[in-house]
Amino acid sequence: MPQITRTLLAGAALLIQSCANQHIGNVDSSDPKRVAVISADSKLSSWLPGLVVVMKEVDGVTVAASTHRVTVAPGLHKLTVECQGAPATNTQFLEIDARPGARYQLSPSIGRSAYPCKAVVEEK
Repeated sequence: MPQITRTLLAGAALLIQSCANQHIGNVDSSDPKRVAVISADSKLSSWLPGLVVVMKEVDGVTVAASTHRVTVAPGLHKLTVECQGAPATNTQFLEIDARPGARYQLSPSIGRSAYPCKAVVEEK
């Protein structure tokens, strides 16, 4: 198999993995109206240029490198996130009081100076 084909297949596999979802804690995901979803960028996408927010931990549980979305039970959750953008990375500790059926997005935000960026939470 030519090198370019192997490279493309490896890249496709990484993209598929980067869509992973991880359940944190005691979550019954059979009914999406009873859980909350928190989304960010996966660690695997952090090599792309620009600013990204990566979840490192949720409630003390390490988030897998391929994960960009976690499902949690309603209630208060503690997140450790990194807002990454060359040349700086900013680690933050956030709390989300998740509501049943809610979807949250972690996004990068920058102020007047370009770095460090910070993560902001938006309910979708």
